[in-house]
Amino acid sequence: MVAVPLSGAEIDTSEDLSEHVGEWLSSPVGAKKKPAAVKPEPVPEPVRARTGEGHFQADDPTTPENEAWEGGESPKSAKRKLAKAAKRKKSED
Repeated sequence: MVAVPLSGAEIDTSEDLSEHVGEWLSSPVGAKKKPAAVKPEPVPEPVRARTGEGHFQADDPTTPENEAWEGGESPKSAKRKLAKAAKRKKSED
């Protein structure tokens, strides 16, 4: 073990540093490791439910589940999205 004085502290050089030195020398100066990109899972688009004959299934308003869409959730309407965008734009002006 070699003790190297460094402003009052000692560095332990007993472990093999050749792996670390090789890694350090192979990387470009100032380069930082980029974190792995995380891809969000794709959200499936809502699909209309169909009858056995291929016609669209209507929603039964007496039940809490929406039978007109597979998965039970309908997509948000384009009118709603446009209204929100217009409201945001109006508040920014």
